[in-house]
Amino acid sequence: MREWQGLRENVSKRASALALNYKRGLREHLLRRVMEPDKRAMENIVFEAGKGVRFRVYVTPRAPETKLVYKDGELFFYSEKDPKRHAVNRDLIRFLGKIFGEVSIVRGELDRLKLIEVRGLSREEVVSRLLKVVDKLRP
Repeated sequence: MREWQGLRENVSKRASALALNYKRGLREHLLRRVMEPDKRAMENIVFEAGKGVRFRVYVTPRAPETKLVYKDGELFFYSEKDPKRHAVNRDLIRFLGKIFGEVSIVRGELDRLKLIEVRGLSREEVVSRLLKVVDKLRP
């Protein structure tokens, strides 16, 4: 009988620890979602590769307005354009070209996830310009 009681207590302790870890993880997720992007968060997105600096952008066509948004640790580009005939890609290159200068899509021309390369700027300069331009979304 004591064995079963000890086993039951051990199981309940594990279940409460799992529930606490779940709540802790959920809280951290919600805090990360609400927090505004800082330099450290942007440095996790931007990396040096090849002859320039690269970062990933998720593209959403047919949005109400054209804007670049930081949400959930990722960059999202909302475009008013229709995805036909690569209009969204041209819109993305035009938008980022005003910010960085020489910009190209390295990977994902036909996908919503694009890998963007910026040439002629350092990683720190790209991060600082992204921080100035990005709209902060609050849920």
